[in-house]
Amino acid sequence: MGDCLTDLIRGTRLRDKVNATWLNSSGVSFSRSPPAATRSFRFLFPEDGTYGDVSVRIESGDEAEGYVLRNLTVNKAELKAYCIMGWSVDSEPPKGFLGIHEKIRSAIGLNLKNALMLICKDGCARSGLFCLVDTESERLRTKGRLRFTETVKHIRFHRSNCFDTQELFEAGWSIVMELAKQKKNA
Repeated sequence: MGDCLTDLIRGTRLRDKVNATWLNSSGVSFSRSPPAATRSFRFLFPEDGTYGDVSVRIESGDEAEGYVLRNLTVNKAELKAYCIMGWSVDSEPPKGFLGIHEKIRSAIGLNLKNALMLICKDGCARSGLFCLVDTESERLRTKGRLRFTETVKHIRFHRSNCFDTQELFEAGWSIVMELAKQKKNA
């Protein structure tokens, strides 16, 4: 996994600032248990140091309800990593997922001018669901409509193994319906 992460981080050299959303399960095991706030980031980089030609500095961040923020410096690029906690089953996002998404999105900013890197340590099912919510919430906010199937088709075009099971499709549908109900009731 180290080589993949090294290749992934090499792409961040071209950007001044990158926001990463780490879609995490809470079942990560360690030989020595670090504090809960940093536990979920230790499989990204175990500690400050140099990994091949990539140097990493992990800085403390904030802990909020449903996610943890870590500031990373990878070579000279600054990354903000938002780790969504409590997501142990791909097709079952954590309770309050829309609220967590809203908090992360407002912290990053609605007019995102930098890269948003979604990292899912177990594959890409979670990144597809996060992309779906992000796209549909922005469309609902700006245009007042949803295009669920178009968004799923677009995500599958770029990430062919997203929404590859009925459970993931149903999870996406239920999240988007919850989003629409929230907008209607607001």
